[in-house]
Amino acid sequence: MGHGIGKSINYYIQCLLDVLYGNSEECLLCNNPTEELICESCEKKINFTVVEGSIQRENIKIKYFSCSYYNALVKEMIIRLKYKSDFNCGRVLVSLMKRLVLAREIEAEYA
Repeated sequence: MGHGIGKSINYYIQCLLDVLYGNSEECLLCNNPTEELICESCEKKINFTVVEGSIQRENIKIKYFSCSYYNALVKEMIIRLKYKSDFNCGRVLVSLMKRLVLAREIEAEYA
């Protein structure tokens, strides 16, 4: 008898999570059907040219990397993450950075 209540609670929790985080099978950028957060077409439009450099101030040298040029799609994801709290866009940006770190075997210090 208690299983019905548990199923109802799980259903309502899932509905709440869908509202907060989305449960769409559409591309975040173009709304085409996809199983990923962004479709292959949009991913191909992101230029994955790696730019690397360093900044030195006093005795501290900091290396920096960029995983892509700042094009319209990347700009849209950054704006949606920053101003609309669209964390799925953040997930895409993190996956792009992760790919860069793994492909280039970049050593990093984590605070």
